[in-house]
Amino acid sequence: MATSGQAGGGFLPKSPQPKRRRLREPDRVRDLIASVVKRSGLGADTKLDTLRRCWREAVGRKNAAQTQLVGLKAGVLRVDVSTSVLTHELEVYYKADLIRRLREQSKLPIQDIRFRVVGSFGPTQTGDSGL
Repeated sequence: MATSGQAGGGFLPKSPQPKRRRLREPDRVRDLIASVVKRSGLGADTKLDTLRRCWREAVGRKNAAQTQLVGLKAGVLRVDVSTSVLTHELEVYYKADLIRRLREQSKLPIQDIRFRVVGSFGPTQTGDSGL
């Protein structure tokens, strides 16, 4: 005879249901995406990225196309330059003003700029087509 309306005549105990965890809903999808981007480091504005923007403004488009910011370490900005003439000009005539302007615009503690002649740059090296 069937018990409690179950077929097969036997009683099967109910298996315990796993507890469902209630998932927190993100406040907004935008907040969730921002959180993932922040944790992964994607889209982060690095010091060097900030300096590159300030550099283009400080030296002008033409000179920026002939230079490449390489790194910033211990307050020293390293810059590769396409020609010795431009290197000399930046070093002798504009260095002090560039340090001052970059400090003001980037809010970074730049103490010195070291220039190095490396030859000409193609559009892929500077990331700027020179237009």
